[in-house]
This record gives sequence, structure tokens and C-alpha cells, in this order.
Amino acid sequence: MVVKNLKELERELRTRIDYALLTDVTEVVTTVMLDHIERDVYDSYVPHEYVRRYDNGGLMDINNINSSIEGDTLVVENNTMANPYIFVQSKMVKSDNADQELAPIIETGWGYDFGNWTYHGVARPFVYNTKEDLSDNKYHIIALRQGLKRQGIEVKWNGRWFKNTSSCGTWHK
Repeated sequence: MVVKNLKELERELRTRIDYALLTDVTEVVTTVMLDHIERDVYDSYVPHEYVRRYDNGGLMDINNINSSIEGDTLVVENNTMANPYIFVQSKMVKSDNADQELAPIIETGWGYDFGNWTYHGVARPFVYNTKEDLSDNKYHIIALRQGLKRQGIEVKWNGRWFKNTSSCGTWHK
């Protein structure tokens, strides 16, 4: 990397950091999220009201986990849409949640279209637990350092690069 001034250096570093965030860090965050989906959501019970889609259009489908850079922030979101059909009195009917994102419903336990259900109001906070796991174990920082090293940039971490925000699934540079 040859740069002529500090502005070019900053631009080059931002480009490489963004690349590492969108590749290495996103992969790690996605892996941690998938683990929490399995443990916090799927392992909690076996449904009778609907058929789980798992990695075929469900919460564990990596096509439903999206990442982007917004300003100085990596945003990783699970954008799975709610199951379009549920079973009511042994009949399959269209769900009232069919066009809604599923993660906020599961995260809070509120918003299900069948109110007398065992998990109505019971939070299964896989996004929150993903953020806590990352915060506790620093997997995302390790991934960023490895991603930058692969690009020829050696980085030392002083423990203060990232801060967790209160919004769902975001990390600031």
C-alpha cells in the first residue's frame, strides 16, 4: 500500500477495515448468532403450532442473516420473516405474522398471532445473547485483527476499539 498523505492513508484503512468487518467479523458474528439460535430458540421446545424452517428459510438460514456498514458501524441482522402458516385446531391457516420479521417477536416473546400459546410473552433473546457472548469473549475483535492481518496490516488492540450499542446487532468501530 502506497499512500501520499494522511487522507489517503485514512481512506485506505477505512476500506480495509470495512472489508474485514464485512467478511471476517460478519462470519464470526453469524456463527455466534447461529449457536444462540440453536440453544436459545430451537432447543427450548418442540413446536406443534407450526413447522420450523431451520436453515431452509428459517432463523438459521444464512441467507436471512444480513450485514452492512452504516457509517462506522457493522450491522448484522437476522431478517427472517415469520412463518406464513400456523396450525389452529389441527388446521393450517395463514399466520397474521406472515409479513413480519421474526427476530423481534422471538427476542421479546410478544407479537405472536396465537395468544394462548406457552411461549407468548416469554423472551428467547438470541440477539441479546449473541451480543453478550461477543462482548464477553471478544470473538469479533479477534476476527477483525485476523482480517486486517490477512490484508497486511498488523494491529495491536488496547481494549477500547469497540463499544456495544443498545440497538440490535450493531458494533461501532
